[in-house]
Amino acid sequence: MRHRAWRAGLLLAVALLSWGSAIYVLRLHLLIGPARQPINIRWASGTDDAARQTAETALNLGNGEERAPGTWSYHLQDHSQDTVRQIVTHPLVADTFHINRQAFRIVIDAPDRPLWLRRLLQLDLGPAYALTALAIGLVAVGLARRELAIGVTVIRGLAGVEPSIALALLCLGFVLVRFYDIGQGVDENMHFDQIARLARGDWTLNSGLTMVPGFHALVAALVWAGGGATESSVRFVVFLISVSTVGAFHALARMLQPEEAGTRTLQFTILPILFPQFFLIYTDVTSLLIVLLMFGATVRSRYWLAGALGLLSCLVRQDNVIWVTFAVCWSYLRDQGWTWPPLSQLLTRYWTFFGTSVAFLLFVVANGGQVALGYDAASHPLGAVHFTNIFFLLFLSCFLFLPLWWGHRRDVLALLRNWRTWLALPVLFVVFWVGFVNDHPHNNERGDYFLSNAILMLFSSTAGLKLLFFVPVAVAALCMAAVPMNMPWRLLFPFTTIFLLPEWLVVPRYYLIPLSLFLLARTPVTIWSERAQTILFLAGSTGVFLMIEWKWGWL
Repeated sequence: MRHRAWRAGLLLAVALLSWGSAIYVLRLHLLIGPARQPINIRWASGTDDAARQTAETALNLGNGEERAPGTWSYHLQDHSQDTVRQIVTHPLVADTFHINRQAFRIVIDAPDRPLWLRRLLQLDLGPAYALTALAIGLVAVGLARRELAIGVTVIRGLAGVEPSIALALLCLGFVLVRFYDIGQGVDENMHFDQIARLARGDWTLNSGLTMVPGFHALVAALVWAGGGATESSVRFVVFLISVSTVGAFHALARMLQPEEAGTRTLQFTILPILFPQFFLIYTDVTSLLIVLLMFGATVRSRYWLAGALGLLSCLVRQDNVIWVTFAVCWSYLRDQGWTWPPLSQLLTRYWTFFGTSVAFLLFVVANGGQVALGYDAASHPLGAVHFTNIFFLLFLSCFLFLPLWWGHRRDVLALLRNWRTWLALPVLFVVFWVGFVNDHPHNNERGDYFLSNAILMLFSSTAGLKLLFFVPVAVAALCMAAVPMNMPWRLLFPFTTIFLLPEWLVVPRYYLIPLSLFLLARTPVTIWSERAQTILFLAGSTGVFLMIEWKWGWL
């Protein structure tokens, strides 16, 4: 037994070292590898701009910067030996810097890294090494699988932690290390500024803030207690909130579907449009946390607490009042069905919910009939309806839940045999054709950076592409309708519609609460469909992570 324990420990150490070195080398390949290393080219004397530009085109050199008269800096996406040889031997290239002119390789300028590692990167073997080390780790784990299975069982029994939950937390911890201090992007600077103001006792509001600063006050209080607001301290607090959100989802999943709680929590954690939000200085994860806590209190019939949490959720994002109403209707339908109890009984049970609704109405009146605050309130007007978010959510859902739809394919086919379906589809198409418009200014800018904007701009550009966009919309609508769900959960669809109708700006993070509740509401399918669903989410989150890591853009 002792021999087996030592063998398992040694194999596990080999696996961890292999995987650690794979991650380390791959990260360096992405950060300082040949594609990231700038090279300098000194063009031959007398080379004019036209000749230089012609040579740049021939050598596939783009986005150059002039460093000195006649000397330009470039990044090579194609850094093969043949490409580098063509650069070195080109008649207009007088000299190069950060290129080995004998071996035709890019020289990595990283003197703080070991020589062998720089050689590995210069030979462009970083990905190959990472794959080899990953394979070695998998082989080591495979050889020790019996001992590890016993260890997991023992740890699970001692700690009460399901492997799925441990894996979810491991994913969060891994990416926290990468995003811990990456600089503020998109709207993070506005939220960080508001947090920093509150942390130093300045109660003025950032003029760009459109929501009540409940999230900012919470984070400011926590970072103030820890010594002050820095980007690292704020990100760490956001990480703690994210871990709490995963815990709240798991607790709620155990109340509703205990046998599926581990799998659903892992799927929730790696939901591709949620996963990157865990590390941003944004309000969305905190909003989701409080809504989940509110719903957990509702499931336990602690209505006074649920209503109070609903008020807190509205102090983070005002539009959460829709989910406060959803919680009331869900619990009422669960407890009463379609019967109507005395009004006094409803007031006694839901008085905190009603108080939240009254507070919201008073806020809207005091804010001049609008929900949003700040100078950008015009981008979030109240009073008009917009269908584009609804159709974009269906479009994304078609691809996000492909394994789930396949698992319920018989239910979908049964729905297609119903004549009402064929009446509903033309109505859906008419609403789509009229309502799917991309007219928000923020959705028509930076399409090269925001993936959602690029998709909207593409599919709204021509009638043919718009018609093509409708195909996954219709598929998702059919599949959503076919997924078996208990009656209270069917309310999720109309409330999601009500929630998204006022939203003019199309942003995927608006879908976090509806999709999280859908994960809780849906019935399980076959084990293979659930595994495929988890793998798809993992692949999607990995893709988003790499997109951000390589600075290709954002959701």
